[in-house]
Formats: sequence, structure tokens, C-alpha cells
Amino acid sequence: SSEKKYNEIISEYKQYCENYSNVIVDIMKNTIQEGKSAIIEGIHLNPFFYGKIISEILKSEKNCLIIPFLLTIESKTHSHFQNSVSNFKLEIWQLLQSYLISEANENNFIKINVSHFIDSTVGDMHTVV
Repeated sequence: SSEKKYNEIISEYKQYCENYSNVIVDIMKNTIQEGKSAIIEGIHLNPFFYGKIISEILKSEKNCLIIPFLLTIESKTHSHFQNSVSNFKLEIWQLLQSYLISEANENNFIKINVSHFIDSTVGDMHTVV
């Protein structure tokens, strides 16, 4: 069934994220302790997990600002990728994005739609900051 397939994909994705979690948490803590700025991005950043980590970090670190973003791609833009990826990969990408948006909504991540023009996307991020 499609629900079973969705659950399997999300389960595999969560495991993938878990493999990177300790490294990313260490990077976040070291960056804060050093008083530096950082952008940490990638598909391995699960809003559910990092929403909890960010909350914990903010409890102990009063002099930091963490702004969690989720970059999204509109469904109509997905069609531009169809020439370069199989339908199966595109379907997985769309399932993951649906999951990530849901988790981002629950964990107060700011969602920014990726434009074809990187300057526009970065400008949207700067507007929030």
C-alpha cells in the first residue's frame, strides 16, 4: 500500500539522519562556544530531531540565535527535475518533502521556497534574519 511505502521511506530517512546527528550537534555546540556563525544545511537535517536539539541548546546557551530554515521546492518546480531523475526518485523526493514540511510546521522552522535564482532564495533568507 502507499501508506506502507511512505512509512518505509520515512523510516529509512530518519535512520539516515540519525547517522549524522551526533556530528551535527557537535558542530552546532562548537560553533556556539566559539562565538561564530554557521549555516548548516542538507537533507540530513530532520526538523523533528533538530527542533528538539535546538530547544535544548537554547536552554543552556543564552547568547546565541538559531534560525532553523527548511528550503522547499514547489510541486510545479518538481516537474523541471523530471528530465534528470526517474519518476521513482521524484516520487521519493516529493514524499520526503511532504514529511519535512509537516515536521517543519510542528517545530517552528521557517519555510522558504527555493527559486530558480539562488540570489532570490538567499535574499529571502536574509529578509528573515
